[in-house]
Amino acid sequence: MRIVGQLIVAALFWAGTAIANDGKSSKMVLKMDKEQVAVAQKSLASIKGIKSTQYDEKEGNFTIFYDKPTLGCCSRIHGALREAGVKYTLISNEEYPSCKGKHKEEHS
Repeated sequence: MRIVGQLIVAALFWAGTAIANDGKSSKMVLKMDKEQVAVAQKSLASIKGIKSTQYDEKEGNFTIFYDKPTLGCCSRIHGALREAGVKYTLISNEEYPSCKGKHKEEHS
């Protein structure tokens, strides 16, 4: 019975990860210090369209999965982080659908 429970938990975890990165989610990767992560998460929590965030402590990468049609332009993410005083460097931004011709300095 314990094995069945563990398999169910693993399946739910896998499904949650697949939904967060379903191929139609936009994904922005930022480089930031660990001390900035909690502030970044708090500043993004109230933005409609943010699906989830992850921090890779080894690489120092903070990944934001978001729904672009709900969120709109990614400048909302950048604005919220800057307003909160978060220091970061944009590594990449894979938008679906793409945001062409806007905010080149913020896009990858």
